[in-house]
Amino acid sequence: MEKEYWSKKGSNYHTVNLPNPAGGEPRAIAWVKAELKTLEEFYFGTTHLCHEFEANRIAQLDSLLSYAATLDKPVIWVGDLNFTPDSPEYQRIPNHWKEAGAVAGDTLNTYGTPETGARIDYIWYDSRKFDLVEYKVLSHITISDHYPVWAVLRIKKQNE
Repeated sequence: MEKEYWSKKGSNYHTVNLPNPAGGEPRAIAWVKAELKTLEEFYFGTTHLCHEFEANRIAQLDSLLSYAATLDKPVIWVGDLNFTPDSPEYQRIPNHWKEAGAVAGDTLNTYGTPETGARIDYIWYDSRKFDLVEYKVLSHITISDHYPVWAVLRIKKQNE
């Protein structure tokens, strides 16, 4: 049986403002460096990208990815990204970033209704550093117009 390791503590909490070249609501991504009980560390970021302008989402995504590339630990980033898997935004994400729902083959809608909604909430991870163990859309939780997405990831050992 595989052991489960939950985050022991967080540090280096910070926010990075994201660009809005087309105007609209200011956006940011919040980051934390998390430490597991095994003393392994990783960065976790969460955001809500612009819902109005594709140009903003592309600029925000590019900014987020550029910043993630500077971090010295494995990275996971999540959020309501306001784009679908067939969008230009989704398609421009580099191949080493994997989207947990796509890897799991679970393409359930995360917003609206199962029949008329969209898949716009994601968990992205660096596949060079993590393996996906499990993924779910928690469609039975209806406290919002979005369904929570949930994943279990395993940090790869350096020799993997």
